[in-house]
Amino acid sequence: MTAESNQELWERLYQYWLSKNIDGRPPARADLDPVIEIPYLISHVMILDVLEDGYRYRLAGSEIAMRLGGELTGRTVGRNTPTESAWHDLLDSVANEQKPFIATAEMPLPNVGRRLAVVLPLVDRSGKTECILAGIFFGSDFRPGTVIGTLAIQDITKR
Repeated sequence: MTAESNQELWERLYQYWLSKNIDGRPPARADLDPVIEIPYLISHVMILDVLEDGYRYRLAGSEIAMRLGGELTGRTVGRNTPTESAWHDLLDSVANEQKPFIATAEMPLPNVGRRLAVVLPLVDRSGKTECILAGIFFGSDFRPGTVIGTLAIQDITKR
């Protein structure tokens, strides 16, 4: 998969999320049906539940499981490595600010590759963040088991 197609795919997920916003408010989990509405992206999609003390993977697509070396569904997001801590901090930002973000990760040498994530809040009827919708897109040179380098995080709305 080329970087260009990765950009197109994350933008499609972002546009899908935007189309579900009502009066500038993020959609609720109940407003989405990604399996039916965006089936071509589902292997790259994850949904995380927002817990009192962190996050749990509710769903993780098959491409994510294959590339990251195992099933994430049902697991909680840890802070055991710098990358996990950065991911957890990003989820905190999305949940607290209720704004979409993009994260990219470059692989350190000798590995080469890039991973791009678009991370989007989902709110309940009271306006509290209930879940996070994320799409993870991998460069063709991102091999399963590749160690991830530093995450670069950007607010999508400031692009």
